[in-house]
Amino acid sequence: MQKIEQNPSLPALWLWLSVFLFFFAALPQPLWAQVNDPTALPTPADDELVVVAGGHGAVVYTADGTVVTTAGAGARLVASARSADDEWLLVHMGDGQEGWALRSALLIFERMTLPMIDLDVTALNDAATSAERANAEKAESVLATPTAAPATRAAPDTEESTTVEAGTNTGDSDTGDSHTGDVSAAQNDTTTENVITALVRTGEQRLNVRSGPGTDYPVIGKAAAGSTVAIIARNADQSWLQIRLDGIDGGFGWVATPFVAVTAPLGDLPIVDNVNDDAVVLAAAGGNIAGGTAANDAAPSRAQPAGLQGKLVFVARNGGTIYLYNLASGALQPLTTGNDPSLSPDGTQVAFTRGGGENGIYLINVDGSNERKIFGERELLRSPKWSPDGRWLVFSRGDEFNKCYLDEDTGECLRFTPFFTEGLETGKDHVRKLARVDTNGDNYRDLAVVPEAFAPDWGNGGIVYQSAAGLQITQDTPEDNNRLLYFEIRRQYHQDPVWQPGSGGRIIFQQRQGSHYEIFAINSDGSGLVALTRPVTAFFDQLPSNVSPAWSPDGQSIVFLSNRTAENEAGAWRLWVMNADGSNQRPLPITVPLDYGYALEQMVDWGP
Repeated sequence: MQKIEQNPSLPALWLWLSVFLFFFAALPQPLWAQVNDPTALPTPADDELVVVAGGHGAVVYTADGTVVTTAGAGARLVASARSADDEWLLVHMGDGQEGWALRSALLIFERMTLPMIDLDVTALNDAATSAERANAEKAESVLATPTAAPATRAAPDTEESTTVEAGTNTGDSDTGDSHTGDVSAAQNDTTTENVITALVRTGEQRLNVRSGPGTDYPVIGKAAAGSTVAIIARNADQSWLQIRLDGIDGGFGWVATPFVAVTAPLGDLPIVDNVNDDAVVLAAAGGNIAGGTAANDAAPSRAQPAGLQGKLVFVARNGGTIYLYNLASGALQPLTTGNDPSLSPDGTQVAFTRGGGENGIYLINVDGSNERKIFGERELLRSPKWSPDGRWLVFSRGDEFNKCYLDEDTGECLRFTPFFTEGLETGKDHVRKLARVDTNGDNYRDLAVVPEAFAPDWGNGGIVYQSAAGLQITQDTPEDNNRLLYFEIRRQYHQDPVWQPGSGGRIIFQQRQGSHYEIFAINSDGSGLVALTRPVTAFFDQLPSNVSPAWSPDGQSIVFLSNRTAENEAGAWRLWVMNADGSNQRPLPITVPLDYGYALEQMVDWGP
């Protein structure tokens, strides 16, 4: 058999070719603000840095504040010097232009001390401030309060075939009614795989997402500056781009082209003009929300919410003033100060706790009389709740400790023992447990619970509480009758459970959903989990939270704390109410400023 000789140079050639292709693929892709070919970037010297314009782009100025150019988002520049205050960098572009750019507008990936130039930055700072103001005014029409949708469709534009390159501002960038008229079903199908990523470029503002391609269509969401969106289609003149909205009814919305930087040419995208009529329209500022009063236009505290009975007791902040609010009359009165107020089943007394030098569990009558401390033999007392018959109080205590090793960087207790403990400091980790006493503070008993027991609530089916292992139910007995109610390891943070009054088996609680909290309900056997609150849209800088729920005495309504605004984004905290199934959510006419610190405060309770 003849032996075939291999060329020894071929493996080496393939190796170098593979390395070249790998690094070529790893290079950052350009952001297509325009379709012009980019110019070559000058090679940086040893004391220079390659930097990248951030998500909002970078304006480049001369030392006297004159604008040289604007580097689009993702543009690569060479920085050679810095100002004395480190706020400005001298940058150079591939076309030979140079000037000063704000350091905060650039992405810097290496640590290097650039040479310092003694520069008077007054003119630069003034120019940057003026530019920010001008950009805000320029974007005002895009970022304005939504207007009502037109009653009829606008006629097609006679110049709709004129192509405008992505990123080109044609003047009033959020106006015009460029439509292609009726289109076929194929044109309206936006499930195409041809998707382009785009970066929102609106300075510090947020970009309105509208139901159709024009400012006469209502706002259905808002995209945060610097966020990315998926472009799936365009209108005929490319002045508006259709984006995919997975969390919105209808699945899509429209944004103005000049306020996004796209990662590829738009010519291959389908041309459509369909309108998302299924999406929820954001209410205008000062308008009504969910059938109630706008969050920033609250009614006086004497107003009476229709159809609601009983009394609310709530605290303005952890350790702050505790108020009593009569739902029938609208009367509001301060009672005392403390934490975690809870109304007795007969509506005559309020239990609460205080910390520090006044550590203990307290009771006070609803008329403000007879405040007294009933128990203070344990430390770090929180969240007292009444038994259904009003004879007992269950509460959380945190005066036991586990020894632990401290993290060298954060100083926090490590949840595990490291392999090498030499040199590590030791500390104590608070352990939360539950106990109960009678209303005189006597007959103390520890309850059988799993670690990190907190926020108990006592119902006819037992005592439900949160723990490190999810929601649990225990009993007021010497025996260990603890059982798991609900635990989702991928979610966790199941907090502040509350048992439905009477024989109802529903338990409500709050659960973290990424950056915010929502309220859920579940049956006492762990079945029937359902979300009672949910965000209207994900296109916000910060999504609102709904926390600290409590049942009405008849089990038909739920009061809770929410920081949603009239436009359904995060704002000031207010007391809200909804039906037991999550419907008819509306704010209560209470104007007391509230502050929820995400410290498991039980902010409000509802009694007869």
